[in-house]
Amino acid sequence: MNPARGVKFPQKKLGEAPAIIAGDDFAKLLKEVDEPYRMMIGLIAATGLGIGALPALRWRDLDLEIGTLSVRESVYEGKTQQPKTQKARRTIPLGPHAIALLKDHRDRSTRRSADDLVFPNKSGEPLRESKLLERVLQPAAERAGSDA
Repeated sequence: MNPARGVKFPQKKLGEAPAIIAGDDFAKLLKEVDEPYRMMIGLIAATGLGIGALPALRWRDLDLEIGTLSVRESVYEGKTQQPKTQKARRTIPLGPHAIALLKDHRDRSTRRSADDLVFPNKSGEPLRESKLLERVLQPAAERAGSDA
């Protein structure tokens, strides 16, 4: 007989809904960060990319002529990995504003080969999403007066 039979697990508590920043609050947040972080925040807002997918984005994942972004990898603590679910692997349409911003970013970038990351750290490796949150986004939100 299985001693675990009949054991009931506690129900998971629902997590707190993430804060949504829009309108004037979003504009204030953007004013608190410099490039390339401003562009990264705008891309997250325009595409719905998660904080783990953004640092894994490579130039080969973008088709700036057609206007698409393909999510093929994610980053966890500075290491690339496959997305957690099949649904997370997707192609996202880009609007004209996002395309123009990405083209400008590519023109300014020193790393532009297909396998290069779009938003690398100084050594060309993936940004750690936890540091991006702790050192850039959360302080910027506090300075902007938001609870994000």
